[in-house]
Amino acid sequence: MQVSDGEIKIKKLTRRGSEIDFYFNEGLSDFPIRAEELDSLKAFLKEYASSKGCKLGHIYSKGINVQSFITLPLDGEQKAQKSSLAQRKIANPGDRRFVNKLGERYYEQGLSGRNIALWHSHGLHYQNDSGQWDWQRPPLFQTREEFISQSIVLDYLVPMLENAGAYTVIPRERDLNPEQYIIDLDSAHQSGAYSEEGKWTNESGFANNQEYYKDEENPFKLGSSRAAISDGKNKLAAYWEADIERRSEYAVYVSYRSFSNSTKQAHYCVKHLGGESHFSVNQRIAGGTWVYLGSFEFGPEQKAVVSLDNISGEKILASGEKISADAVRIGGGMGNIARGEGVSGYPRFAEGARYYLQWAGIPAEIYTPTKGENDYKDDYTCRGHWVDYLAGSSEVNPAKEGLGLPIDLSFALHTDAGTSPKDSIVGTLAIYTYKSEGKTVFPNGESRMVSRQLCDMVQSQLCEDIRAKMNPQWNRRSIRDRSYLESRTPNVPAMLLELLSHQNFEDMKYGLDPKFQFLAARAIYKGMLKYLSYRYDCPYTIQPLPIQDFAAKLEGEELELSWRERVDTLEESSKADAFILYTRKGDGAFDTGVQIDPELKDSLYTYRLKLPKGEIYSFKIVAQNAGGASFDSEILAAGLPAGTGSEASLEEFLKKKTVLIVNNFNELNAPYIVDTPVYAGFENRLDGGTVLGKSYQFIGEMYRFDRKAKFINNDCPGFGASHSYYATKAVAGNSFDYPAVYGQALINLGYAFCSCSVSAFNERLSTAYPVAKIICGKSRAPFNPELISSINRHCENGGHIIISGSHIASAKPAIFSTLGYKLHSDYASYKAEIKLDSKGQVYSYWNAPNPYSYCAETCDALAPSGLGAKGFLKYNDSGLNAGVKYNAIKYKAVSIGFPAEILKDKNAIQILMEQALEYIKP
Repeated sequence: MQVSDGEIKIKKLTRRGSEIDFYFNEGLSDFPIRAEELDSLKAFLKEYASSKGCKLGHIYSKGINVQSFITLPLDGEQKAQKSSLAQRKIANPGDRRFVNKLGERYYEQGLSGRNIALWHSHGLHYQNDSGQWDWQRPPLFQTREEFISQSIVLDYLVPMLENAGAYTVIPRERDLNPEQYIIDLDSAHQSGAYSEEGKWTNESGFANNQEYYKDEENPFKLGSSRAAISDGKNKLAAYWEADIERRSEYAVYVSYRSFSNSTKQAHYCVKHLGGESHFSVNQRIAGGTWVYLGSFEFGPEQKAVVSLDNISGEKILASGEKISADAVRIGGGMGNIARGEGVSGYPRFAEGARYYLQWAGIPAEIYTPTKGENDYKDDYTCRGHWVDYLAGSSEVNPAKEGLGLPIDLSFALHTDAGTSPKDSIVGTLAIYTYKSEGKTVFPNGESRMVSRQLCDMVQSQLCEDIRAKMNPQWNRRSIRDRSYLESRTPNVPAMLLELLSHQNFEDMKYGLDPKFQFLAARAIYKGMLKYLSYRYDCPYTIQPLPIQDFAAKLEGEELELSWRERVDTLEESSKADAFILYTRKGDGAFDTGVQIDPELKDSLYTYRLKLPKGEIYSFKIVAQNAGGASFDSEILAAGLPAGTGSEASLEEFLKKKTVLIVNNFNELNAPYIVDTPVYAGFENRLDGGTVLGKSYQFIGEMYRFDRKAKFINNDCPGFGASHSYYATKAVAGNSFDYPAVYGQALINLGYAFCSCSVSAFNERLSTAYPVAKIICGKSRAPFNPELISSINRHCENGGHIIISGSHIASAKPAIFSTLGYKLHSDYASYKAEIKLDSKGQVYSYWNAPNPYSYCAETCDALAPSGLGAKGFLKYNDSGLNAGVKYNAIKYKAVSIGFPAEILKDKNAIQILMEQALEYIKP
C-alpha cells in the first residue's frame, strides 16, 4: 500500500568480508513492508552488490534488521496468516473473562475473553500557570479534538468492540450523563439505600464524604467496604437501591476489594426498566476501583436496584470463597477533583484522564507523576502507566504490582495529524514504540515489534476501507516508531492513531460525517480483531452489519416481521447466523431480547407473533454470528386498537382503518458544506447535519470562513474557528424510532397501524394498506425513482398518502403531480411555529440543536398545484402554507412541509393526524 509521507535514503554501506550491508534512514522503517516488497528490495540491492563483486548482506533501518519489519497483509480470509511474532495460543480465552454478562453469547471467533484499553484524545485540564481550566485543542470546524475523538470512540468503536465480546477499559469517564447516584454503606453524599443479607464484616474501602477531592486524596481509602465468606450452604447478598429522577440510559459501576480467596464468580444483578441483567465478576481482579458492568435505562417509574450474592448458576459458592461489596455508582456525574481555586464545573466525561483516575482510586504516582505541578503533562503521561497498573500481577506483567487484568492491547485515538498547505487530505498516521527504557521485549517475553504489527493492520484496514467506500485518494501516512508516552509506556502491544486532521477542512468534511465515523470505527475494530487472531493463532469472524428491508406487517391479530441481511461487500465473513428480537411495550424500555428462529425464503427472513390489542409494541432486531453482534436495526412499531371485535370484523376493520407508517428518514449526514476558493466551511443555518442517536461532538457554529485567516492562538485559531457555547451538551440526531410516535396518535384516533422501512415499502408493501404515512424527516433527497414508483403504484391502487418532511418540495426529483403541491419557498419560517387548527393555536418544532429531537433548520412552504389542491396549516411568522390537501378523485394526499415528529408538543401530532385522516376518510 502506498504511503504519502516519508523519504527513503541509504545512509551508508558497510563491506563485511564478501558481503555488503545496507543501512537506510528511518524512512524505510516508516513504510509498511510486506514479504514480497522486501524481496523486491533485496533483488535490487543484490544486483548492486553483485556489480561490486560482492553478495548482499543485511539490510538495516534505525539499526534494526528490516526482516523484523515485515507485516502481514489483510488476506480477507477468516483466519489471518500466522506471524513469526505470534504469541503462544491461549487455550481458552473464556477463562480470561473478567466481567461476564450471563446469558450472552460467547463469540468464539470474536473478542470474547479479550481486554482492551483505549482512550479518546485529551480532555479539559487545569493550567497550573494561569490557574484556569481549559481545553487542549482549539475550537475548529464546530468541534474540538476532545469531542470528535470522543464521538468516534464512545459512539462507535467501543460498542463494536463490546458487541464482539471484548471488555473495554477507559481512563476517562464513559458515561455522558452529568447526573450521578452513589449508593454506599458509609458515604455522606448518599443517593440511595444499602442493605445486606447474611453475615458480613468490615474492610477498608470507598467513601464519598467530600464534595471534592484535593491532590492525592483517594476516595477508595477514605471509607469501608463489606466482605463475607461463603459456607457453601447459606445465601449471602448485598443490595443497592436508588430513585432515579430523570429517565435516561446510565452506566452502572460496582466496586469491591480483592483478596487471595476472592471468588471468580461474584453474581451481580441489575434491575432496570427493561428487566434484569446478570453478571459474573472475577473479584480477584480490579479491587479498589470502579468496574463497569454496562449501561441501562433507568427512570422514576421504578427503583434502580443492583444486587450481589454468592450464587453461581443455581449453586451456592464453595465454602471459603469470599465476596466483597463496596459502593455502586450510576451515571457519570460532574467533575469533583479540585485544582487551584476549585473544580472544573464541567461533567466528568469532559475532563482529562488525570482527574478520572484519581476518582477511580488509581495511585497518585500514576495519575500525577509531576506531583501536581503540571496537569497537562500528567494527563498524557498517566494513560500508559494506568494500562501497566491494570495489567500488573496478571499473566501479561506478573512481576509488577497491579490490578491483575490481562490487557491484550492498548489504543489511543487522536485527530491531530497535521496540516496541508493546499488543504488536501492529510490522512491517517500510526505510531508505535519499539524500544522502551532500553528494552525491546515486553515483560512476558514478547517482542515489542508486535506493536508495529498492530499499527499496520489497523492502519491498513482503515485506509483500505475508506478508499473503497468514501474516498479513493485517502492518504495513508507512515507507521512511525517514535517515543510517544501513549505508545511507549504500556507494557502491552500499543498504538497511537492519528486518524485525520481536525485542523484541516478537507479531512473534516469526512470527520464530521457519521457515516465516515462508523466506517472508520469498524475498520479499527476489524484491524484489532485480525491482529489478535494471528497473535493468538485463532480464526476470526467479522460481526454483521445491521439488517435491512425491515417490515412489521399486520395480518389480523398477528404481526409478521420480515427483513433481509445486509451484505458487507468488504468482509465475506460477516454473515449472520442468528437474530435477537427486542420488544418494547408502550413508552416503556426495550426488554433484554430473545433469540428467534425465523423462516428464510429467497433471502427474506420472516417471523410471526401475536399482537395484543390496545397497546403499541415496538421492535428492533440485532444480527449475530460467531464474531459478534451488529448495531441495532431501525425501530418499527405496530398496534391494534382495543375492542376491534371478532376475527371477521377485525379483518373488515383493518381493510379500512389501517395506516402503514413508512420510515423514509434513514440518513446520517455531516453539516452543510460550503466550499469555494475563498469562502469555505460548515453552514449550520442551512443544515447542521444528522448524527446517530445523540452526539456531543458539536460545540458551536463556525464563524471564520475565510480560508486565508491565520492561526494566532487557541482562542483565535483562524480558518475554521468556531464558537464553543454548546460544548458538553447533547445534540439529538436520527433515532430511527418514529413509527411509535405516530402510532400513539393513530391508536388514540381508533386506527390500527404497522410500519416498515422505505426499502420494504418499495419492494413488497406499497399496495398493502389503505393509507401510507411516509416519514421523510429532514432528508435532503427524500425521493429516489424507486419511491416515486411506489407512491404512484400505491395511489393508482386507490391508496391515500400522508407525507411530511422538511425538503419534500425543494428536493429533486419532484413528485408534485402525484401529490398536488409545488415549492413556494424553501425558507418557510424563522420561528419554526405552526398554526394547526381553526382556533389559531400555535405549536413549535425544533429548528436548533437540542438534546430531545433532531432539528430541521429550514423547511418548505408548499403551494397547491392543480385542481383539487388547497393549502392548509400556516407557518405563524411568514403566513405561508405548511401543508397541502389534494383530492385526486381516486385517492387523496396530505402533504406537510416540515417533519411532524419534531413538534415539541406531542399532542400536536395527534391534532395533525386527526386533520389528515378526517380529510382522507379511508
